[in-house]
Amino acid sequence: MKKVVPVIILPLLLIVFTFGISAVSGADSNLVSSKCSGCHSLKRICRELGKKDLAGWTQNVKRMVEMGADLNAAEIAEVSKTLSNAKPEGSSFCN
Repeated sequence: MKKVVPVIILPLLLIVFTFGISAVSGADSNLVSSKCSGCHSLKRICRELGKKDLAGWTQNVKRMVEMGADLNAAEIAEVSKTLSNAKPEGSSFCN
């Protein structure tokens, strides 16, 4: 039984790490698209992907809220998480 667990879990972890960044959920992508593109293009956001960590994106998104973006606390967290995990070549809102 102990040998079976790694055989099952290791391939699953590989799938998650391989596709996790590019497989941003449609809901997350829609939230980024709908909330962020009201003030600027998604190209601007996509140019910044991979340059900021979660703390950097959270600070950036909160600054956008101070400037008028309409996001609640849960949306700030979700958008920040999505952007911190996204890569330009794998994000549906950058294609």
